[in-house]
Amino acid sequence: MSQSPLSLDDFNLVHPAHYAELGYPHEIWTRLRREAPVSWWDRTDGMPFWAVTKHRDITEISTQPTKFVSGPRLVMQHGPERQNHEFPATLIQMDGHRHRAFRKLINSRFKPQALRRIHGDIERIGKEIVDDLVQDDFGECDFVEAVSAPLPIAVIAWLLGVPRGDWKLLFDWTNKIIGAEDPDFQDEGKTPQESSRENMVALFSYFAQRL
Repeated sequence: MSQSPLSLDDFNLVHPAHYAELGYPHEIWTRLRREAPVSWWDRTDGMPFWAVTKHRDITEISTQPTKFVSGPRLVMQHGPERQNHEFPATLIQMDGHRHRAFRKLINSRFKPQALRRIHGDIERIGKEIVDDLVQDDFGECDFVEAVSAPLPIAVIAWLLGVPRGDWKLLFDWTNKIIGAEDPDFQDEGKTPQESSRENMVALFSYFAQRL
């Protein structure tokens, strides 16, 4: 018996439980792109937001940083919003002069010539991650969990000079800071805010000890 199509009233775009229970809402994204590519989304206990679902519109918005800002929040919340003052802003949450000042500190490392120099090292890291899967004979795996999520953290850790044995620490801290609303990443007995805050302190302390 086929499952009835999801409706906009049935699905919350930012609630993880809906994805776990109902699967990925391809038909809803298709309908939004066709009927309302820029739509006001207020079916959430968190702060309402504009859902922009077409690539062309997203690209256009990304080229207008003075009109569309990044600062208010890092992720869409399906529950009460975290207070902005609780956590220091990351680069992708900054705008204007502040964003440019911080970006200038690292910009030279990501220019084409610099990236060409480290291409082989990044390729090696990716190969090692895939080789580990083959050697462990996973059979089937969650590609996001096993490859596409660990890879960028591994590359960032390598760029920062973090010892290989500590890469998993950075991966865990990052997940627990950004994904504290997810029970899989939330520390037992802690609220999402407490879990996120304590893991952020652990991350900052780790690097502070190595300065």
